[in-house]
Amino acid sequence: MRWIRFFRRALKNLFVVNLVLAGFIFGVVFSVVFITVGCQTNGKGGNISFASSVDLSKLPEEYKYAYSVQRVLNEVAEKVAPAVVNIKSEDVITWKEEDPFYKFFGEDEFLRKFFDLPDRPQSRTYRRVVPSLGSGFIISKDGYILSNLHVLKPAGKIAKNIVVTVLKSGREYKAKLVGYDEETDIALLKIEPREDLPVVTLGDSDKVRVGDFAIAIGNPFGLNGTFTFGTISAVNRDFAGNVFSKYIQTDAPINPGNSGGPLVNIFGEVVGINTMIISPTGQLGMAGNVGIGFAIPINTAKRVVDQLIKKGKVERGYIGVSINELDNDTRKQLGIPEDVGVLVSKVEPGSPADKAGIKQGDIIVAVDGEKISNFNDLLSRIASKLPGEKAEIEVIRDGKRIKFVLEVIARPSSEELSRKMEQGGGEGSTAEYKGVIVSEGKRGVIVTGVNDDSPFYGILQRGDEIVEINGQKISNLDDFRKFAEKNRNQKQFLIKFYRGDMFIIRGFTIK
Repeated sequence: MRWIRFFRRALKNLFVVNLVLAGFIFGVVFSVVFITVGCQTNGKGGNISFASSVDLSKLPEEYKYAYSVQRVLNEVAEKVAPAVVNIKSEDVITWKEEDPFYKFFGEDEFLRKFFDLPDRPQSRTYRRVVPSLGSGFIISKDGYILSNLHVLKPAGKIAKNIVVTVLKSGREYKAKLVGYDEETDIALLKIEPREDLPVVTLGDSDKVRVGDFAIAIGNPFGLNGTFTFGTISAVNRDFAGNVFSKYIQTDAPINPGNSGGPLVNIFGEVVGINTMIISPTGQLGMAGNVGIGFAIPINTAKRVVDQLIKKGKVERGYIGVSINELDNDTRKQLGIPEDVGVLVSKVEPGSPADKAGIKQGDIIVAVDGEKISNFNDLLSRIASKLPGEKAEIEVIRDGKRIKFVLEVIARPSSEELSRKMEQGGGEGSTAEYKGVIVSEGKRGVIVTGVNDDSPFYGILQRGDEIVEINGQKISNLDDFRKFAEKNRNQKQFLIKFYRGDMFIIRGFTIK
């Protein structure tokens, strides 16, 4: 039995030796083959080399196309990046806080004397430096720079200390704020250059189309001259309540520090100013990129810059009308196409609209031949004009189209435009129809209440003065009662009423 165990151990050891020997031989062969193939790939006999010395004439067509796109991006970076600047601004905020020790013991006279506290609370002044980092780009050789206003407001007000670093040379300059526009978040800076400044080429944002290549260049998180690439996701985007500028949406990565930098097309032309992103929570800001960024169109910026340089402020057109939007049910009953027209609910006495002959109740359908669908359409068309420029306003009045040509004036300040509307009132007996309770008014009947289950709920409100329903004049309570008596089963309504001194028309159908 011993010789059998000895024979088995010998065979087992021989198997292990052979296995190790086979593994060694396989490793040597694999290494030789790998080195040989690697030498052939990098040598003259290889098919493709991705080294910098590649022979472009030997590349397949698909690689040539990809390489040409890459070269275009290289050229855009080389052309635009030197004209992008880093903007540092900082402000100091101060605040006072009372001595917390006094809050605990100061009100008790015994403890105040025991701890030898003053009769009055002592306060201490604290100060903190609030910094901000952003981007901008040079638009002229003499040192004008475009950026966002919010880049210059680290503590909610414009910083006193603004420093611009030119990326090409690394030189720092103290910048002067030439002017700004709160409405569009645009700021214009000026430096006194000690060098030959590189400048960007401004493009035409009206020609931007969805699907165009988009390139963002800026200083995200302080990383100077960062280049990101994507596409135009949308144009003419109404966003953030800004009625004076529509936005370009892009998926080119934008992050904190990109604000104020250029959005560039494939030709190296600036088509927008990178301004903000939207976060996963739906909030606006610069919290972190998720592929939804917004830029101010450069054509908007051109108009702002021109006025800031010439006047130091921005003026916008104004014609003196208050507007109420129409829904498609109302348009249908008025015989107006869907998504066309806004109602003139008030005309300011002595305004351009008043002088031209536009009246309360007119429906504005076009400005300079361009269709008007809503309030923002009209406001942006008029606001884009400079005071003194002409505007052709087309309205529908009693089913007829009329055109007026007027000269716009400068838009009043927000304070002037925020005057409270006068509210009408009425006393005496009341009447009720389908949950609407009214009393006698000066021009018609005054709504004194609307029941929650009324079909008029959400359309009429307390204080509204009804003057016409379905073409029937409502001058007093008797007119209203007669209408209510004859139209108990009425399902379709076209109501004309005043809300303060605003004239409104609403049409709707009870389902």
